[in-house]
Amino acid sequence: MNNIKQAVVDTLKQTTVPTASRKTIDRLLAQKKQTSELGRGPRIPTIDKFIDSCFETAREFCVEAPEHTIPTDAANKLFLSVLHETWEKH
Repeated sequence: MNNIKQAVVDTLKQTTVPTASRKTIDRLLAQKKQTSELGRGPRIPTIDKFIDSCFETAREFCVEAPEHTIPTDAANKLFLSVLHETWEKH
């Protein structure tokens, strides 16, 4: 799970995030560091709005991008590592 946490932190460092969203994400990360697991909680509107805007940007990019120009190696590697770590727990 540490690989996943580090991947999230690394991705955030490379991503331009609106100030309000960054503050909310930082608070959530601080809470996650203080507890072993927060479990499920209420949705966080600021983060939801930011994620929705990222998906919309990605959709627009994918529609306009020429075929076979989107690098997927890093995303595939992260996805497979998440699956692997999840399977190890169960």
